[in-house]
Amino acid sequence: MEYSKKIPLCAIVAIIYEISKQYRLTQLAKMRYTSSEK
Repeated sequence: MEYSKKIPLCAIVAIIYEISKQYRLTQLAKMRYTSSEK
């Protein structure tokens, strides 16, 4: 619990943003791949 308090909120937001960005990119790639298959 003490460790989580030491992490700045902006760092957590940045990490979440990066993960969501990567997730969106993979989702787009999957969509393109499946659409090109048809």
